[in-house]
Amino acid sequence: MGTHRGNPCAYLFVTEEMADYVAASLESAGRAAVKAQVTDEAPEIAPPEGTALRVTVQNERLDAVLAAGGRLSRSEAQRMIAAGLVKLNHVPNLRADARVSEGDLISARGIGRLKVEAFAGESRRGRHIVTLFRYGK
Repeated sequence: MGTHRGNPCAYLFVTEEMADYVAASLESAGRAAVKAQVTDEAPEIAPPEGTALRVTVQNERLDAVLAAGGRLSRSEAQRMIAAGLVKLNHVPNLRADARVSEGDLISARGIGRLKVEAFAGESRRGRHIVTLFRYGK
């Protein structure tokens, strides 16, 4: 979402061949009336709001990373996963022992969304150092 001349707007990306057709035929989105126009301007997309976190985990399992990033105990994270409240890369996951990798997205109902940015080696105590991005304010 953005603004164009002070009005709220959204951008829809389509192939060049479809642009005129979409602009001419798109009249509503749900119950809202919309007006579409073709533009060559690329919108400036603001980076997402959130917080970078650096945590350590015993291993690269979903429950461990969720617990560290969501400030939960590992058993609470396991209960959430078993209850179907956690998605890994937009897919519901019921396995607490699922391996997470760099770039994975973890969504937990009531906790928020975490992106695994990087695994940055091991700490002096042999734990995995993980850089996470926690979306939201």
